[in-house]
Amino acid sequence: MLLILLAGVAAGALNAVGGGGSFVALAALVGAGMPPVTANATTTAALLPGLFFVRAFG
Repeated sequence: MLLILLAGVAAGALNAVGGGGSFVALAALVGAGMPPVTANATTTAALLPGLFFVRAFG
């Protein structure tokens, strides 16, 4: 569980700087035993709020 938390922090930092944090998050979720399709959907859903705010206010 700590690995997923640290990967989430690292992915958020990468996304804030320049993108690419999904590579870290996806690998951590699959490595923790989540099915790849579910992990991919989870990382995509996690990016949607940021995309919304960039489109609305950016």
